[in-house]
Amino acid sequence: MGQFEDLELADKIFYPLLVIFGLPANVLTIIVLVRQRRAPGGAKSTSSLYLIALAVADSLVLIFIVLIERVVKITILDRQVSFGGFCPWLITLDYTASNASTWIIIAYTIERFTGVYYPVWKHKFCKPVTTKLVIAGVFVLSWLCSLPHFFAEEARSTTNPTKYLCDWKDELSRGYKLALIWGQSFLSYTFFLTS
Repeated sequence: MGQFEDLELADKIFYPLLVIFGLPANVLTIIVLVRQRRAPGGAKSTSSLYLIALAVADSLVLIFIVLIERVVKITILDRQVSFGGFCPWLITLDYTASNASTWIIIAYTIERFTGVYYPVWKHKFCKPVTTKLVIAGVFVLSWLCSLPHFFAEEARSTTNPTKYLCDWKDELSRGYKLALIWGQSFLSYTFFLTS
């Protein structure tokens, strides 16, 4: 099997299975943790808040990146459709979901580190109110850091007038493109490696 056949196999089998099993698992996780937090005497820990936020962020990754980009666009529509005017929105939502998923893990890791190594600070900073603010901040910051991609992408028609391809805008400078690529790589991979 060649390299391209392996990629096609992943596109046609792995990604649909990831969505089929991953989305229901995340939804079930959210339901169980929310019910547990609402139950009288239920665990109201900050860990459950981070796990709920992680399940939400990972569900967004599964919807925008795996389902729409991989399964629908590549497998079903044969790589030649970027949903017309929705293209800038989709790219922005892709990066927002990806960043939020990574950064929620980092925030959770920092909280656990604080709780273990600085128990005096644990009672001050590791509270549900603080955790909710951190989670909201992560999602807002993820969206703000992804917003430049909205202004950099556009849908272009291909040789087939009913199909569109998502691509960089012509008027973008090389520096802006490099800043987006390097900035997103730094935000995604540097933070991921530190967690």
